[in-house]
Parts: sequence; C-alpha cells; structure tokens
Amino acid sequence: MPLLSFFRRRKKDLQLKREAKSALEQLISESHLSQRFLVMSALSGIVATGGVILRDQSILIAAMVLAPLLNPLLALAAGISRGHRGLMVFALKAFGAGFAVVIITTTVLSVVLQLAGIDVQ
Repeated sequence: MPLLSFFRRRKKDLQLKREAKSALEQLISESHLSQRFLVMSALSGIVATGGVILRDQSILIAAMVLAPLLNPLLALAAGISRGHRGLMVFALKAFGAGFAVVIITTTVLSVVLQLAGIDVQ
C-alpha cells in the first residue's frame, strides 16, 4: 500500500508540473509584444483620456479592463517566483513598451484636444 500511495503522489506531482508549465507558456504567449498588444494599449489610453476629461470613474475602470498590461505583470511575478531571468526581462520589456504607448497616446490626444479648443483640465 505505501508503494501505491507513493506512485499516486508522484503522478499528481507530475501532473501539477505539467499544468504549471502549460500555464506559464500561456502567460508568455498572452503577454507577447505584438501589434495587437500595442493597439489595445493605445485604445486603453484613449479611453482613459476620455474618462479623465469627463471625470467619470466608470470610463477609467473600462480603460483598465481594456488594457492588456496585466499579463506582463503576471509574467514578471511568475519570473520572479521561479527565478527565471529571461521571463523577467521579457515581461519588463512588454510592460515598458505598453506603458510607453499609453503615455504617448494620452499625451498626443491631450495636445490635439487642447489645440481643438476642448478643455482638458
């Protein structure tokens, strides 16, 4: 009986390792720096700018939901917890690029709206 228990535990451990590897691979693929990732970041910046101008918290929350920046942060946390330097660098690059796109988009949109005479204060 103890031998059977050992093999059951071993099988469960191997299954958990496969599931963790699969989850990690999915996390990496979803936080890949792609055109879709950058477009979604820009769109979330546009929505957030509208939320700030209109002083509407629900629009700001919608911008946060729209932003794909959570996946790189999750990948960074996974990289830190597993001691995977490559994953940490990958996640920081993706997050930095997405964050830069949001800042540039909101800055350009604010300037354009000010030039159009729309009060953005």
